Amino acid sequence: MSLVDNEHLPKIVTKVDGIRDILLAIDPEVVLMRKNISQLKKELYVKTTEKLITRWEKDFSLSYDATLSLQQRRQRILNKLARKKTLNWENLRLLIKNNILKPQFYISNNSGEYSFKIFLEEENISELKNALDKAKPAYLVYELIVTEFFRRYCGTFNCGTEPL
Repeated sequence: MSLVDNEHLPKIVTKVDGIRDILLAIDPEVVLMRKNISQLKKELYVKTTEKLITRWEKDFSLSYDATLSLQQRRQRILNKLARKKTLNWENLRLLIKNNILKPQFYISNNSGEYSFKIFLEEENISELKNALDKAKPAYLVYELIVTEFFRRYCGTFNCGTEPL
């Protein structure tokens, strides 16, 4: 977004002699500043941080692990953040969505036995399992069931939105 465009300034300002030359002179700096502000905004959120990931890890008392990708490092922070919340159904859904690539899942609750089952199509569930182990209360039991149900039957019901 350039300052030189007349649509961003009142006409009374753009009619002043020499104002266009001044705007042309400062325009590159304004564009660069807007780009920097946009990058800084991205660093404010765990899901989009890149340069400040080590700061986020430090804030959440997580050690640096060189074997993890940037996305895995972000996920560790999100998982630790999720542990600070009470594990209700909404937070459980959010935890699942944050830890699997394909957001199709179904939660089956058996409150009488203090257990629940999560049916999902994602096969890479190690991060989800670790996050659930840390987030759930000690008395709850859960089971992760990998199934092809969603591939076969999606379209016949609302995938990823489970009734409870």
